[in-house]
Amino acid sequence: MTDTQASDAVADDLIDEADVAAFLRDDAEFFERHPDLLTSLRLPHASGGTVSLVERQMDALRGEAAQLKQQIRDLVLLARDNEELNQRLHQLTLALIDAVDFGDVITLLEDHLHDQFRADAVELKLFSTTDLDEHGEATDPELAAFLDFFERNNPVCGPLSEKQLDYLFGTKPRTSAPPRCCR
Repeated sequence: MTDTQASDAVADDLIDEADVAAFLRDDAEFFERHPDLLTSLRLPHASGGTVSLVERQMDALRGEAAQLKQQIRDLVLLARDNEELNQRLHQLTLALIDAVDFGDVITLLEDHLHDQFRADAVELKLFSTTDLDEHGEATDPELAAFLDFFERNNPVCGPLSEKQLDYLFGTKPRTSAPPRCCR
């Protein structure tokens, strides 16, 4: 007999079904303290070789409950990530409020975006209406790649086109995923 078999035999001798039944009979609140056990219990119905509708429904509900638990875990992780992002944005906002001059603003933006937001590259480009002609078209052909940003008049986030990347960061080779833009 192996050590595992010996320890299983000892365990079988120590606790048997009658002991479990007696424990549960004496401790009526056991399942109130351990409600998770109720959801995992399987009580087959004596219905011969067929599966009862109740068992099928319980299996479906267990699967649904497990899926909902995973969704809740995912939402909690997302909420934590959002809270962390909110804290970093708050810190950046406070630092920008304390900025004394435009040079401080630029330095703070670059430092915070690199350090706190782990940005691979930071480039600040300022545009004015003088960069557009009387029809709202860009006077600089490279700037034309950003006209849709101006027309939307709303923040824009997402991947940048090659033309936009070249205008912002130059034509140096990119080894990682292309930067995304938020305006």
